[in-house]
Amino acid sequence: MKYSNQLKWAGWIVAGGIILSFWGLYNGYPFVYPDTGTYVFTGFSGEVVTDRPLTYGLFIRHSSMMESLFWVMYAQGVLTSLTVYLVLRHFLPAVNPALFVGIILALTACTNSSLYVSYIMPDLFTPIFFASVGLLLLVRLSKQRRIGIALLGWTALVMHNSHLLEGLLLTALLFLASLSPRFRAVIPFRRSLTVGALVAAGWLGVMSVHYIYGGKFVTHQAAHVFTMARLHEMGLVKPYLDQACPAGKNYPICAFKDSLPDDFLWSGESPAHKDGGWMAHRDEYRAVIWGILTTPRFFKDYVIHAANGTLTQFFYFRAEDTEKWGVNTPPFGAVQRHFPQEMNNYKYGHQNHRDYYLDFKGINTRQQYLFFGFLLLLVLVMTNDWWKTRVPEHLRRFLLFSAAVLLINAFVCSTFSTAVSRYQGRLVWLALLAGFMVVYAVRTPLFQKWRALLGQPDQYNG
Repeated sequence: MKYSNQLKWAGWIVAGGIILSFWGLYNGYPFVYPDTGTYVFTGFSGEVVTDRPLTYGLFIRHSSMMESLFWVMYAQGVLTSLTVYLVLRHFLPAVNPALFVGIILALTACTNSSLYVSYIMPDLFTPIFFASVGLLLLVRLSKQRRIGIALLGWTALVMHNSHLLEGLLLTALLFLASLSPRFRAVIPFRRSLTVGALVAAGWLGVMSVHYIYGGKFVTHQAAHVFTMARLHEMGLVKPYLDQACPAGKNYPICAFKDSLPDDFLWSGESPAHKDGGWMAHRDEYRAVIWGILTTPRFFKDYVIHAANGTLTQFFYFRAEDTEKWGVNTPPFGAVQRHFPQEMNNYKYGHQNHRDYYLDFKGINTRQQYLFFGFLLLLVLVMTNDWWKTRVPEHLRRFLLFSAAVLLINAFVCSTFSTAVSRYQGRLVWLALLAGFMVVYAVRTPLFQKWRALLGQPDQYNG
């Protein structure tokens, strides 16, 4: 009976993954981004590049079975669907297929979740990582379930550099909070230790993969360039160079301090691309970064910019219009080389053929209203006695955890990269899922009628 029940749920989870692939199916092909080309090329060649982990490229190679990018999208949909199931299963008293599919449909219709599932990009793994961490921290799990969720979390963790930084920051905050006996009474220290071990395994895993494939035993070789680009965007590089260069700091970048392009990272006119490229400037840029962060005047400005950037990123999550990536672009070349049988799908998908069919205004409007509803729920659940008594304690904690990881994600992305909508958009649906569960748990008479129509949840609880 138990095996039969698990098999039924496996079917529903796969069905949920197909539903979450809606936008890619509507487009006629999975969505691509400039970085998609790099991920595909490196995944198939095994080349370790300086600015991103090889792991997501390998995920593309193996989940596509070297046949189709549709299969990558379906794999991403199933992993996201599994994450939704695990969250519902452990934070609600019971789950049935109707409730599960209803939540999947709500997420697809009202959030960016389907869009990120449909992109051949690692962004969908951010909420999977944080959902796994939330389960490990807030729920009492069997050993088997704990291992399974940790493996899911580790898989998501190693897909992007930002996940490694966010995991490291979260671990540091957990260990700092664990100094308080009151915090340890809520989240036992062994659970924080489990998350710390997961994050350490993620860092070690990425470094090991890079080393195995002929690279260095590191995660990210180009951190100095990304940090310089962000400091330049904050307006701190030129003022520092204006002060340091005449004072005897013989940085090669001093020759370019009056002609730095706005796009320091990718512009061909950037000094980062001259005199040997990114890696040739490592020691120089590290010295400049250290000089900025150890000069009180510039450090104060850096902190102000980081705080403002974090708040900007926190509320910046709209789905942006897709762009066309035709001939002589990295994604076009990647599909042409490794999936030539899908070139017609690629060229005639709405993204690259008739992008005016792709309208995300409705989703953006619905998601914005739901997000402010989430913030209102957060205030009510944390401060109002009526809500406190009707929402289970572990669900209240997950709601608070969802808000905290949104803030962590906003801080890491805006401080060490830049503030763009997809960085926060990839994660916001997890917070909205927490909000859906809180509303369901309140069980007003209306919801009780709906629940009666859904049947007996315990019958299908996995």
